[in-house]
Amino acid sequence: MNDSTLLDSLIYTGIVLLILSQITEKVTTFLRSYINVIEGPLRKTGKRRRSKTRLQKVIARMLRTLAVLDDVSDLAKSRIKQVETEDKTKIEFAITKLSILVGFVIALSFKANLFAIFLSGNPHQQLGWSGYQWEAIDLLYQVFGCLATGFLLTFGSKFFHDLLETLYEVKRLRRKLADEATFRSPDLESLDQRLAAKYDDPVLAVFERHKDRLLAQFSDIVSIARAFDKNGTSYLEIRARGNNIEPLRQYEFDYLEGDTVKTLHPIKIKLVPNADYATPLGDGSLWVGDWTFNLASPRNRGTLGFFSKRKGKAVLVTCYHVLRTEAHGWVNLGNTTDNQNKVFGKVLSEEFPVLIGRLVDGKINNRIDGAVVELIPELDYRNNDAAYGEFTIGDSTSVAKDDPLSVNGAKSPPGAGVLHCRENSVRIKYGSKIIALDDLLCLKNKADETQSLTQKGDSGAVVIDAKKQAVAMVVAGEGPLTYAIPMERLIKCLDLDAE
Repeated sequence: MNDSTLLDSLIYTGIVLLILSQITEKVTTFLRSYINVIEGPLRKTGKRRRSKTRLQKVIARMLRTLAVLDDVSDLAKSRIKQVETEDKTKIEFAITKLSILVGFVIALSFKANLFAIFLSGNPHQQLGWSGYQWEAIDLLYQVFGCLATGFLLTFGSKFFHDLLETLYEVKRLRRKLADEATFRSPDLESLDQRLAAKYDDPVLAVFERHKDRLLAQFSDIVSIARAFDKNGTSYLEIRARGNNIEPLRQYEFDYLEGDTVKTLHPIKIKLVPNADYATPLGDGSLWVGDWTFNLASPRNRGTLGFFSKRKGKAVLVTCYHVLRTEAHGWVNLGNTTDNQNKVFGKVLSEEFPVLIGRLVDGKINNRIDGAVVELIPELDYRNNDAAYGEFTIGDSTSVAKDDPLSVNGAKSPPGAGVLHCRENSVRIKYGSKIIALDDLLCLKNKADETQSLTQKGDSGAVVIDAKKQAVAMVVAGEGPLTYAIPMERLIKCLDLDAE
């Protein structure tokens, strides 16, 4: 688990615990507010009535046992203000135990296993008992995980709110560390100002503020990106279909600088007309020995991506649109047969394409277009590119502007590119369905910016940096631009084993 994945897992876990802690606080407060209703009102003589209902007796006995109290009314909200100082510790301890009990019940209800949530990085996929396989050993693991969650929930929502604020600040500073402008600070005072500012770049502020608004308001926008010119100066690049970009010229690109509303200067905005939706690069003819396809749709072909492991099993990763058929779903495989999930490829030692495995996972959404193929045991595989040799799995956070990047797709010859931008939102047309993917690596040709590095058939090809690390996977192209999914996102969203 790299630093970025660890930080994101902490943030995701903190969000889950924040929500559950708020529920736990509400339930605990409710119980303490109505303890006297359960216990029965006090007589003027100080003795309790004996006319409790059977339900009241059962609940009172249960609470008394769990909280180890002689008097359940000690848990009442008003009680702690009435006791002597030496008794407050006992009552506070009882309240803590009640909070742990409530937290455990809440966590168990949602199957909020602390260990599973943190290690997976996808908490929404871990919550809920639907489809759960009731096995004794795993059930014990879930109970202990929920007990750990219940214990943490006693820290309260304020604790998790403050924790998340700290984690987000760490993430923001980590982003500053990856920004080369930070290292161009002329003195310590300038550096402090850069680190303190939430957005030291107005273009980034406008991008974050208006990206979703622009996509919702202008259906003809193809992509929005924070790009850089040859001098390293950022600008907002908007590519649109057709040549009527006047409505975009009239749009107010405002942003907040402290408490002041400002407008981005037009010189910082580049509007590109006559663009088209980005198209998946998975349906062209491919080089022999470097392509893959689904048996149910052999004409739709793409590039063998990279090999990894998932839950200890060897897998191939490529784009989902390369292997998806009309029978498959978009967010998952859906109800498909084994025959519809058979995947073929070209192994170097074979003359013809051979069965390499079966499709076990696939999804297309605003974060990913990825598929996982479980490889057959007898397959000989390794991450070895015909042009660039063996490579390892890295992540895109190490890529800076003007760093050399290489792509060798099944259709296109090996090509050298550079990073054009990484903050963007790109509409990709999958047949009749259009899905916008966010924050892709956008590459341009280093030798000729008017020529694309890739073409149809290159979807799934890895993007390799100067250290022989695969940092992204090609998913689509538009005009001279190539878009790729960051490797760390593929690893997280597809639950791949950390290298």
